[in-house]
Amino acid sequence: MKISHSRPQIVWTTNGTAVDDLAVLSSGNPAETARIATPVAGPLTLTGSLTASIVPGLTGFLNTTLPVGSPVTVTIGAYSTTGTVVALPQGERLFLVMHFGLAASSAVTLSIESGLGAGTLVDIGEAWHAPMSDVPIKKGWRDQEVDKSEGDMSEFSQQSDRRGQVRRQRTFAVTQIKEADVYGAGNVMSMGFKALWARINRRQRAIYITRWLDDAGLLSPGLIAANAIFGIAKQPPGTAHLSGKWYDPSEILVDEIPIPV
Repeated sequence: MKISHSRPQIVWTTNGTAVDDLAVLSSGNPAETARIATPVAGPLTLTGSLTASIVPGLTGFLNTTLPVGSPVTVTIGAYSTTGTVVALPQGERLFLVMHFGLAASSAVTLSIESGLGAGTLVDIGEAWHAPMSDVPIKKGWRDQEVDKSEGDMSEFSQQSDRRGQVRRQRTFAVTQIKEADVYGAGNVMSMGFKALWARINRRQRAIYITRWLDDAGLLSPGLIAANAIFGIAKQPPGTAHLSGKWYDPSEILVDEIPIPV
């Protein structure tokens, strides 16, 4: 599993006209969107200035009115990569790209070719730019959808419905690991288990991705977007000692903060 966590404080600016305070882009709630008018010419850009340098692993945004398929180029120093805005089955729109082997940096720019005319209003919810850890997990991780819709019958047996938001809950457990991976820098994990938990506990936002390669073993932007859960870890894991240097972490429950549709 890839877990992107520890998003630093980021000050966002744009070459468009910000109708709303761009601080909303880091509110932790994708339903809160920043409205931006596209510039007179050229792509719409979002530039993030970080309060501290990080080694970025995942960049993107959640909840947008940008057209599906809009190309987005992420530039970090001399490095750049391009992806597109993706729509999920219920209509949620988002954009996410992974990075590997980059050096630490303190700035990022997203350049969006929307194809929209100058002055068109677009909404963007949560903007994400953060490190990413590789976490080995056990087989049997699972996703469960929670549907908050409700309904009742009238006295004439007519159905009355109130559509609610669907969100996912993901349950997973880290594989059996040795003591160094529990308390130290780690040999199997890119970050020690206790250190990782400190970065996702206390309702800290993170993005959890269990699948990112297609059947051919190639990076799949569509699979990343469909599989990514933006949310909070709600079930603290235990760490059972097995024998010697071996430990067995228990399950973690992640509750999605969904993109509203």
